[in-house]
Amino acid sequence: MRTPDLFADSRRQIETPAERHSRLALNAARRLKRAQQRERAARLVCHHLRCMLEQEPPKRRLRTASAA
Repeated sequence: MRTPDLFADSRRQIETPAERHSRLALNAARRLKRAQQRERAARLVCHHLRCMLEQEPPKRRLRTASAA
């Protein structure tokens, strides 16, 4: 029997909004083939993809000469 990982939550990375929308879009796309209202489900996938693309890219830190 496996013991539960007590530190799993502390190691979890904080999810950005774009990553969250990406995950939600994939989940909605997987449900699409068995959905009764496919048009509505497809709109949900498109919504999440649009939200993901609208997010600002993460700001990168510039390396300075003193840090190199």
